[in-house]
Amino acid sequence: RDVQNTDRQDDRAAERLFSSSVLSYTLDPPDGSPPNIGLGIYSFVFGDLCDSVQSRKISHAIRIKMAFRAKFFKDIWRQFLRNGGYSEQRHFLSRDANEIIDIVVNSLLGLIYIHRDHLECKSPLLPWMHGSESTEHVFGMLCSLITDFSALDVLRMIPKLTIRLQSACKSMDREYGKTASGYSHTYFDSEDAPPDLFSVFPSDEEIRSLIRLAYEEALYLWSQLG
Repeated sequence: RDVQNTDRQDDRAAERLFSSSVLSYTLDPPDGSPPNIGLGIYSFVFGDLCDSVQSRKISHAIRIKMAFRAKFFKDIWRQFLRNGGYSEQRHFLSRDANEIIDIVVNSLLGLIYIHRDHLECKSPLLPWMHGSESTEHVFGMLCSLITDFSALDVLRMIPKLTIRLQSACKSMDREYGKTASGYSHTYFDSEDAPPDLFSVFPSDEEIRSLIRLAYEEALYLWSQLG
């Protein structure tokens, strides 16, 4: 169901795509076929980009490196196509995906600067709380109640919607292998997060060093593609 007759609202299908199991399968196929290095590197790089926002267990310094590595890898890929005269429409990410990656990377760095330098009181930065994921989920729930709703319908459905959202967020169902399971409400899921980790921000010099390291890693990964 993750590939054929897919549930486009299945968040966990996207999570499984970048899982360690898929990465292991592409680099070491159990049937003995040659490893798919390109797909493996793609899964690793852009899976880490997702983790740079969604992970509850890594520092902001690691987030910066993971996010910029994906950006640099994407830029190197695009420049290679341009130098070789290849069609970006055929061999590159979609225009929307390309722009979204830049927005995610720049927004993450901007949020780190704001929380580090511009807030009156030092507050932890929880990147996964700054996306549009919850808005999409609310819209999906509204559609499940009334397919073609108006603003007045939304106001009337607020009590019912509030109860459904509270129930979904409190659910402890973590069957990530279950297919077509719909939305995964994990915005408040931070039980295993290390205390005070998200209140520690790297300095400007550390950020510059992390970005240089991210570029070097992106170059190395690209070199492995031949």
